[in-house]
Amino acid sequence: MPPDTLSFLIDECLHASLVEVANGMGHIAYHIEHLGLKGAPDWRLWKRALQDDSIFVTNNAQDFRKLSRKSEIHPGLVLILPLVRPEVQRQLFQVGLEYLAGRTNLINRVIEIDLHKEKVDIQEIELP
Repeated sequence: MPPDTLSFLIDECLHASLVEVANGMGHIAYHIEHLGLKGAPDWRLWKRALQDDSIFVTNNAQDFRKLSRKSEIHPGLVLILPLVRPEVQRQLFQVGLEYLAGRTNLINRVIEIDLHKEKVDIQEIELP
């Protein structure tokens, strides 16, 4: 994997087309449904992301912030906060990936992508 390629695991609460967005920008991405994990508990999904060294992408901010806080080290978390249609999810994820351009990892980082009116707001915090 090239040094600036990131690996993403996308939660089932987000559209599967986000995989294509990440792949189209030179990253590797998998959707929960494609891995046979649809309906799996959050802790199991988080464990899979840790095992695969993949950044977890979700809309379920509350539960996955808690899981990230419990991990001494994790590969990163991307939160697409607003509950929006798939085409808007794709746009927000693309903006988030552009923000991450050139990054080699997101260890213990949480990227929050939000939409305020028509402006995309990205915040980066460290958890735990």
